[in-house]
Amino acid sequence: MQRLKKKKKKKKKKKKKKKKKKKKKKKQEEEEEESNIKKQEEKKKQEEKKKKNEEGRKDEKKKNRQKKNK
Repeated sequence: MQRLKKKKKKKKKKKKKKKKKKKKKKKQEEEEEESNIKKQEEKKKQEEKKKKNEEGRKDEKKKNRQKKNK
């Protein structure tokens, strides 16, 4: 009788542990996904900023050339 109880208890513990592990893994994956999304957004922002800066420089160069030509 006691052996059976112990076995059941052990099984229950194992099951609980497995569930906990699964939950932890799922949470970690979600956090990873969120961080990846944030990184991609930051990258996009930086690229847009870079493009704007380049366009601004080109405009300045054109204005300077026009001034010199006049």
